[in-house]
Amino acid sequence: MNKEKEYIFYEFDEDYKVIKLSVLGDYFTDDSNKLMKNSEALLKRVFPEKSNEHIKTISIFDENELLSKISELSKR
Repeated sequence: MNKEKEYIFYEFDEDYKVIKLSVLGDYFTDDSNKLMKNSEALLKRVFPEKSNEHIKTISIFDENELLSKISELSKR
C-alpha cells in the first residue's frame, strides 16, 4: 500500500464518512482484503450509527484524491 495514502473514505447511499488512516494503527496492513475488512470494523466502532447502513465503497486516498472525491460528490 502506498504510504502517502492516509484517509479511509466510506461512501454510503446518501452520504460519506472519512477516517484518517493512522487511526487504524495496528490494523494497517499491505494486504488489501484484510485492510478493507479492518476498515469496515473500524467504521462500526467509530460510527456505530452507520453499522446497519450499506457501504457502497471503501477507498484509501491521499489528501488530493480525497478532496477531489468530495468535490465530485458535492456537485451531484
